[in-house]
Amino acid sequence: MINYMKKLVILGFGCAFFMAAVIYSLLYNEGRLVYLMDVDTYVFQTKDIPMLFAGVITAAYVIYLVVSVFSFVKFQKRDSNHTRTISPKRGFLGFFGSLGFLGIWTYTQKEMIAPFMFFIFFGFFGFFFEGKLSDTLKDELYLENRKNAELKAYRTGVVLFYSNYLLYRFEKEE
Repeated sequence: MINYMKKLVILGFGCAFFMAAVIYSLLYNEGRLVYLMDVDTYVFQTKDIPMLFAGVITAAYVIYLVVSVFSFVKFQKRDSNHTRTISPKRGFLGFFGSLGFLGIWTYTQKEMIAPFMFFIFFGFFGFFFEGKLSDTLKDELYLENRKNAELKAYRTGVVLFYSNYLLYRFEKEE
């Protein structure tokens, strides 16, 4: 595992080294392939090779990183009798959902709706309650409580956060 992580970090630093081609392009290549340009009138020059090479290396590293993360998650051994171990501190990322209210101001001023996407972060509040139930034995009572919590959350339409809250409440009720 540690050798695997070292390999990813070393390849990441190598990729960052090749991204220095961006600086080269800005200083010695009039910013070609960095600044906006008309692709229809683009003519290849040999000065573009470092920038194109850096782009290919970066794309290959990103693909390798995504494939390696998915393969690590897929082959990771899981104990099916216990819940996953997660830090409840991740739940505090839900406060970034409050930034979604900036969308009201940006829409009235600039007609830009992008800040409304921050409302997605409210779902992270569910990690707080899931973290509180980390490494809990999945017995019949736990499975029944999870089913009841999900059913109740589906009725209200607030599934992601509310079902974790209800499961926590049902488990700690006794």
